[in-house]
Amino acid sequence: MFAVKDNIFVGYSNGRIVLIPSNSTLSAPIKYLSEGSSILLCSIINEKDYRKTLQTIFSMMDHNELDNQIQKLLDELKPYLCEKQKEVRINFEKLEKSKSNEDAVNESFFRLDYPVKLVVIPTWRCNRECAYCGVPKIKPDCSEIHIEPQLLLTRLLDAVANGVQGIVYHGGEPIFFYEELFNQIYELRQKNIQIQLSTKNYISETLANRLASVDLPQLQLSIDTVDPLLSKHLYNDEAYAQRLAESVKNLFNAGIKVRVNTVLSKLNYRGISDLLFYLNDLNITEVEISNYRCGSINDAKLELSKDEWAWLHHSMLKNQSKWNFSNLIYSPFGNSIPPAAQRPICESGRLGFLFLPNGDGCYCDFLSEKAEFRVGNLNEQSVGEIWRNSKLVDMAYPSKVLFKNDVICTNCNEFKYCVDRGFCFVKTDGIYKSDKKCQECYLMEEQQC
Repeated sequence: MFAVKDNIFVGYSNGRIVLIPSNSTLSAPIKYLSEGSSILLCSIINEKDYRKTLQTIFSMMDHNELDNQIQKLLDELKPYLCEKQKEVRINFEKLEKSKSNEDAVNESFFRLDYPVKLVVIPTWRCNRECAYCGVPKIKPDCSEIHIEPQLLLTRLLDAVANGVQGIVYHGGEPIFFYEELFNQIYELRQKNIQIQLSTKNYISETLANRLASVDLPQLQLSIDTVDPLLSKHLYNDEAYAQRLAESVKNLFNAGIKVRVNTVLSKLNYRGISDLLFYLNDLNITEVEISNYRCGSINDAKLELSKDEWAWLHHSMLKNQSKWNFSNLIYSPFGNSIPPAAQRPICESGRLGFLFLPNGDGCYCDFLSEKAEFRVGNLNEQSVGEIWRNSKLVDMAYPSKVLFKNDVICTNCNEFKYCVDRGFCFVKTDGIYKSDKKCQECYLMEEQQC
């Protein structure tokens, strides 16, 4: 009686199973099972005679070789299996359908037959004006066009029935400026869907209990400093850290786990250790330090230099033994550039997709104001129809011809890797040119100089 662990999303691509950590970031590893491992996993989950199944696949092997192969596959799958706890989403029918999928793009395993995660922005309304924000938030009293909430929920539930396993609510501050959020979370949690939700606002005891009543298991709180003066600059709130501590207490009392996210920039990197000591004292166990992202409405001036990264890394090493975090997600030297074949994977159009308040599909929240990066609308189409839209496929996998004005990309032998793993249009402000996110870009640029 086995199932895939609750923290693993299961997708299908080109006749193989894809196992994706549900808390993955863009650089998180993704497990692509071989054909034999995929069939074995289906057999185990469905309690079938996997030895017989594997004998069919490896018919030329003798018994000892087959036993070795089965043990090898079982060892490969063991980290992802647990005692049966939830509805099984793996079956041979989906695997066979995936194998004959006519929509496969260059046989890329990075693009799933159907997304496993959706990002939903139900509102851009926000009462904060954070100094480093890169998305187009609006004031709470501004007008905004929304897809009808019940239709949005219907589209989401249909997506869940077809393979979506996680939904991220983003914005904006949907907890405070989108009343329909609570009913949507409740209905989605009835389907055992993982919900990710975050806020920079104070969570009162009443609000914490309301979130618990719709079965929200965890909430992400955001904080970037414990320095009152910097808090005033970042959030216009000198007492931000104290209010976060009260929010944590209220959420814990309501039975909701707390995760913390911190955006790392030139403004706050020297105070990260002080912040982590503060969070440690609040009994926070999971913290992610994410790198500042420049976009179309902010710039790269707040990104850390190599020397600043080195200073921060030394500070973290000096203090890490004093913290009790069970999960501290931190990528030191975040501006180091990998080879094209190892660059981070962008999930948009490959593993998941994003939807705006009016129902428009959008390639990236940092590009939401650019019409050319919008595709489909949930008012007229299902998630699956938008996922199969040729415009989205072309957006995710642009032709090299479109980069004809960029010498670096045109002459690069590793270009296919950038396209396959996800070309970053945020870095280029929507222009088809080198995004400078792999070593080859810099090497070719130096050669030209």
